[in-house]
Formats: sequence, structure tokens, C-alpha cells
Amino acid sequence: LMKQVKLVTAHVPGSSTSRTIMHNKIRGLMMDRGLPSFYITINPADVFNPVVKFLAGSDIDVDNLMPDEVPDYWEQLYLVAENPAVAAHFFNVYMKAFISAILGFDKTQNNLEGGVLGVVKAYYGCVETQGRGTLHCHMMVWVEGGLNPDEIKRHIVDEGDIAFRDRLLAFLDDTISNCVPVDPDPELVVPATTHHPCSVRGVDQHLSGDRLANARKKRHVSLSRTMPNAQTL
Repeated sequence: LMKQVKLVTAHVPGSSTSRTIMHNKIRGLMMDRGLPSFYITINPADVFNPVVKFLAGSDIDVDNLMPDEVPDYWEQLYLVAENPAVAAHFFNVYMKAFISAILGFDKTQNNLEGGVLGVVKAYYGCVETQGRGTLHCHMMVWVEGGLNPDEIKRHIVDEGDIAFRDRLLAFLDDTISNCVPVDPDPELVVPATTHHPCSVRGVDQHLSGDRLANARKKRHVSLSRTMPNAQTL
């Protein structure tokens, strides 16, 4: 009887059988690709993002938001609660953009430039809901050239490869940040200074030199202060 129940619920999202199937797929990936290089969580800020407002039917230009068009937290909170399909659509758009633009994943394996983590050879993500019902994703990422823990231990501990150790630490320091940077210019105003960083676009790319670099740092400062416990890539 239980075998028949498992067969019926195998394609029911969230069921124990579907989770078992996901576990088996992950084990298969580990056998084929080794242990994942990164474990990340993607939690889109749907209650702030203007794309949600656009998908819900608002006539706005996401790239050129007017001040009165920037999403209001409480209004968008009600919007997401009343339109779960819009929130799910936004999550789907967001995740596809993350995989293609940030991870730079190419299933044909022809893209040798990769993304911010390097050349991604595989990924596996599990989607679940949080307390308020919206979606987030826990994802494992396999990077080309990534070593398993035994190989890393052999290089650093057994062989004493100092150069390898330094390169590994430099890669991790360059990829993962867990600090609030110093404000580069208290007088500089960027969109994220007056609005939630997830509600507005990035800095003006027409800026040049140090001003562009400072504007990017300023946005990062605003984001870090908004989410003090978050790790950013």
C-alpha cells in the first residue's frame, strides 16, 4: 500500500516522496560532479521590487521609475498577498535571471567566461515557501575545477601547498563578503540612499571614474545596512 501511495504522490510538490526524489537527484549529481562548491539561498524581495508592481499591471517603466512609482512597502505587501500568482511569476523571472546573469550557467557548456562564481557546470535548487507564503530557493552550485574536501585537505595539509592555500583564500575572499563597507562619500546620493535598495535600480552607469566606483560602494553600503545579517556575492 505504501508503495502505491508513494507512486501517486511522487509528482505532488512538497510531498515526502517528491523530497525523496530530490534527494536522490542531488546524490546523483554528487556522484557525477562531486560535492557542491557553494550552497546559497536566493530570497527575492518581492515586497519591494518594482517588477512585481509591473507584472501586476501597473503602467510603469522599471528602468526609469518616478519617485511616486517606487513601490511602497505596505501597498506592495497587500499586492503580493492578494496576488500569489504574480508573486510566483516574479519569482520565476527572478530565478531565471539569476541563473543566466549571475551564475552565467550555460547548459551547452560553451560559455567559458562563466559568472561571478566562475564557470558553473551544474546547479540544483529546491524551492519552498516562507512564513508569509512567498517563495525562496536553496541552491547548490558546482563550479568547474572545484575540488572535494579530501583533495583540498591533501593539497594544504598533507602536501603543504602554501601557494594553493593562498589562491583558495583569495578566491573565497573575492567571492563572498560578510561586512558593511565604509561609506565612501557621505555627501553622495544614489537612489538607494532615499529608497529601499531593492526598490530602485542600480547606480547611473554614465558616471565615470571614482564617482562611479563610489556610487556602487554607496549602494552596497545601503543594502548592507538594510540587511545587516546577509551575505552578499
